[in-house]
Amino acid sequence: MISPLYNTALQQTSMCPDPAKKGHTLYDDGELRLELDPLETVLINACQKSDERCTAHSLLSLVHCHYVSHNTPIRDSEVVVAFQSLVYRGLVNEIVTPRNTWDSPVLITGSARSGTSVLTRTLSMSEEVCIFNEYSLYTNYERSLDIWNRINSMRQDNPPPLKVCADVATLKSALLRELPLPASNTATRDWLFEQAGRRRKPENAEICVYGDKMPFAYLGNMRKLAEQYPRIKFLLTLRDGRAVIASQLNHYQHAIASGKQPEHWMNQSIQSAEYLWLRSARAWLQHRNSPPASCLEVRFEDVVAEPRRSAQRICEFLGIGNAEAVAQTFEQEYRPIDTQAWRQQYPDMESQLSGEFKLALRELGYD
Repeated sequence: MISPLYNTALQQTSMCPDPAKKGHTLYDDGELRLELDPLETVLINACQKSDERCTAHSLLSLVHCHYVSHNTPIRDSEVVVAFQSLVYRGLVNEIVTPRNTWDSPVLITGSARSGTSVLTRTLSMSEEVCIFNEYSLYTNYERSLDIWNRINSMRQDNPPPLKVCADVATLKSALLRELPLPASNTATRDWLFEQAGRRRKPENAEICVYGDKMPFAYLGNMRKLAEQYPRIKFLLTLRDGRAVIASQLNHYQHAIASGKQPEHWMNQSIQSAEYLWLRSARAWLQHRNSPPASCLEVRFEDVVAEPRRSAQRICEFLGIGNAEAVAQTFEQEYRPIDTQAWRQQYPDMESQLSGEFKLALRELGYD
């Protein structure tokens, strides 16, 4: 069975010769090559690994194309990656059909360890909200990622929102059954949100807020995402950078003590731990005075101190109707913690911070 995959339009650009001619290169940047051969099949070479073929109805400029598998087997993941790269370069656009309506997302982003996960989980408890946790639903600018294969290789500890299904294993099983490869990022994203719509309770509750959370990835590409999705909204999480450093150090020490391999974001020194927070701070400070899209800062310390007030502010920004229910959930999920614990844990931290780090702290209101 071939799933709905690529409804595309080939763009007229200086990089793309007249595709009505046969047997020539349509696109080649040294990394990715797209050719039209005499059999009118699309020949894809992704990362110089192998040649992949797909047939096409036509490759005339601005004519819709529907890619299906050729007589010879294709490596589906390479096809998906190749076409997402063409979308990113502006050579191919996916045509928006009645199915592809999830183009007004709410993206949660900020530094890792700044409260993005708890915010995602808490908001998604509302029947009106469906926000995935690091599923890369709107990161088609990264050639190494396609949503279908990301889900299929996902660990069990990153389940989808409960309104979608109970766990990752159930999600993978449904994905394989209902949306076999090749499937574009748009088709996979549509399918995910449609699952939430089918399972919503009560039945009359509408999914009005949907999206994804990716620390830094969405923040670092905010302008491009705003151009691609004009109605996009961002929830930008902020947290004291010194607390973010302490979190990295604490988790690193815990992993070592437990005999486990520390994860990539954990660090053993203050100097090496600065970068995780600082790169997000730099990116946000570039946009803060004039963001390219509608943005709301969500300061972790404020939510912990006043969860109800923070919830009401977020609901107003997102247009969530049942703000009282969301506020109650925030009060349950955001338990009181000492947001200044880093001072006791690492009393000499400030003397080791770089000048750039201290300046970013001040500019973001952390004195």
